[in-house]
Amino acid sequence: MTLKNNLSSNHKRVLSTTAKIVHQELEEIKRILSAEKSDSKIFKLEKSYSKEEKNKLLAIIETLQKMDLEMFQNFNLEGEKLTESQILSSKATYLWTALSDSRAEKLKSFGTLDDETGAEIDGYLEKMLLEIEKMLKV
Repeated sequence: MTLKNNLSSNHKRVLSTTAKIVHQELEEIKRILSAEKSDSKIFKLEKSYSKEEKNKLLAIIETLQKMDLEMFQNFNLEGEKLTESQILSSKATYLWTALSDSRAEKLKSFGTLDDETGAEIDGYLEKMLLEIEKMLKV
C-alpha cells in the first residue's frame, strides 16, 4: 500500500532524511562487522562478536534495511540527489572545522601546552588545511 498523498512535503522531507540516516548507519555497521581486520594505524577495531553473533546482527541489519526501504517506498519519499562536488565540499568543511578546532591555541584550554609543541602541531594542521584547500579548488 502506498500512502502518496497523506504526508506534507515537510513530513516527507523529515522521513527522507531519517531513511537516509538509517541507510548510512546500517551500511557502516555492516562494513565494520564484515571487516576482517583494520589496516588503519589511527583506528583500531577490536573484535567483540563471535561469528555466530555477527551473522545474527547482519541478519537483523538486513531486516532493518528492508524495512527502511519499505517505509521509503510506502510513503513515496524522494531520495536525496547530491553531486560529488557537494559531498566533497561538505566533507572538506567538516574536516576544516575539526582541524581548525585542534590548533594549539584551542588545545591550551585543555591544559598547558608548551609553545614548541604547539607550533609543531599547528605546522601539521596548516599543511593538512592547505591540502584541503587544494581539494576544494579541483
